[in-house]
Amino acid sequence: MFLKSLILVVSIAFTAGVSAQCKDVGNTTYCYNYNSGNSYSTSDYGTSSVTSGYNSNTGTVWGSNTFRSGNTSQTFGSSSKGAYWNSSTYDLGGSSQTFGSSSNGSTWNSFTDSSGNTTHDSYNADTGKIKTVICDSLGNCY
Repeated sequence: MFLKSLILVVSIAFTAGVSAQCKDVGNTTYCYNYNSGNSYSTSDYGTSSVTSGYNSNTGTVWGSNTFRSGNTSQTFGSSSKGAYWNSSTYDLGGSSQTFGSSSNGSTWNSFTDSSGNTTHDSYNADTGKIKTVICDSLGNCY
C-alpha cells in the first residue's frame, strides 16, 4: 500500500503523460524526467525512506521523509516553492486512505480501493477551490 501511496504522490506532483527514466542501485532508486527537468532519488531503509529532488530547469530542490509503522505511513516534505506538507496513509487491508495538509492551509485526502481505483479530493487554500479527481487502476484520471 505504501508503494501505491508513493505512486499517487509522484503522479500528482508531475504532469500526466510525462515519464521518468529510473535506475535502481542497492536500496536507492534514481530518476530523471527529461520533460520536467526533475531528478530525484528515493532511498528505502525498511521502516523509513528519504526522497530528494532537484529541478535543473528552475534550480529548485524538494524532498520528503517517510516513516512506517504497522499499517501507517507518515510523510513530511518540502516543496520546490518552500512550503512544507505532511500526510498520513493508512493501509486498510486491500485499500488505503491518505490525509494531508500543507503549510499554506491546503488539504487533501485520497482513497484507493482494492482494485486500484483512487478518488482524490483537495482544497487549495490559495484559490479557495475544491477539486475531486478519480483515477482508475490504469492511471486514467477524470
